[in-house]
Amino acid sequence: MALPIITADQTLLVQAIIVYLYADPGLGKSSMGFTAEKAISFDFDRGAHRTGELRRGAVVQVQQWSDVANLTPQDLAPYKTVVIDTVGAMLECIKTHLLLTANNRQKDGSLKLKAQG
Repeated sequence: MALPIITADQTLLVQAIIVYLYADPGLGKSSMGFTAEKAISFDFDRGAHRTGELRRGAVVQVQQWSDVANLTPQDLAPYKTVVIDTVGAMLECIKTHLLLTANNRQKDGSLKLKAQG
């Protein structure tokens, strides 16, 4: 198959926009996430309550990674936007999940490098 070249006068099809917001606490990152169309927020740091009346979407208060891993496409079908709040807390949640498997742990109990991908 030949490499498709899209010239400057042709339109690029955008199928998804991925945004990462980084700022100090309390500056409205979560609230901004809720301004997206049909948003669902995965609340890993259990802070969605701080958005108050600005919360205009669904919230999943994640207790453990399996809560997310067991989601089906049908669960997410009503939504067009997924908000991860916060990415750091999500990564810690994944790390905790990986540590449940003995093969992922080093002798000192820390996570093996190969388990981190």
